[in-house]
Amino acid sequence: MHPQLPLRRSPALLLAPLLACAGPYPDSAVAAPRQPDATTPTAAASWVGSNADSGRPWSLRLSDSADGRQATLEFGEPYNCRVKAARSLAEDGQVRLAINDANGGYRCNALVGQTATLEVQGAQATLHVPGTTPVAMWKPGQAADSGANAVQGRWVGTMTSSNGQPIALRLRLAARDPGDRGSELAYDSPRSCRAPLRYEGTTAQGSWFSALPGPGGQACDRLIGHWLQVQADADATRLQIEPGIGECVPSCSLQRTP
Repeated sequence: MHPQLPLRRSPALLLAPLLACAGPYPDSAVAAPRQPDATTPTAAASWVGSNADSGRPWSLRLSDSADGRQATLEFGEPYNCRVKAARSLAEDGQVRLAINDANGGYRCNALVGQTATLEVQGAQATLHVPGTTPVAMWKPGQAADSGANAVQGRWVGTMTSSNGQPIALRLRLAARDPGDRGSELAYDSPRSCRAPLRYEGTTAQGSWFSALPGPGGQACDRLIGHWLQVQADADATRLQIEPGIGECVPSCSLQRTP
């Protein structure tokens, strides 16, 4: 005789007692999505502005991280530095920026450990940074000043060097908001160099650009740390360098070109 095999039970029979005791999954056990509150950072946004408390404007840009919990503040000429901050929303609606890191420069290093605040009113805002007067800010593309628009385009002219030699120069201005790059000053031969420009802001004296390190050339490098003040009048514009370097004194005249 063959040995008797153990009786196999159907899986359905084994599960039947468990299914009989099981009730519907309670609604209260389903985790509800977390609702935003005063401590939840708002959607990431960017703000631009300019401060002229020293007579010459300097640009300021605030950029939020993708998750809205960090922010970067970038200062234009003469500071040329950036800080990072932890971003939080206070109960009074202000955005608090706890500055915790800097990439160097006396202005930015001095801000580490301090707090800046951003008061938002729709598409406008006011940024309070320790050690400066309040800065009016707006969203990129919604410029509060139209000075940059007035000087946009290409300009050509001639300046006289310190040794009396005439040298052709060209301006290409393409900025719209403070901190925008993409503009350029170029000298023709014998200097043959280009200086990238950053738009800093506009005052009653005109639009101001700062020179940035570029491809090289002593004549262009000496512009670093200076402002180019540009004032347009129809199809002509006047260029002045501040602080002065002995050229374009009191100003150079340039004509608009296609």
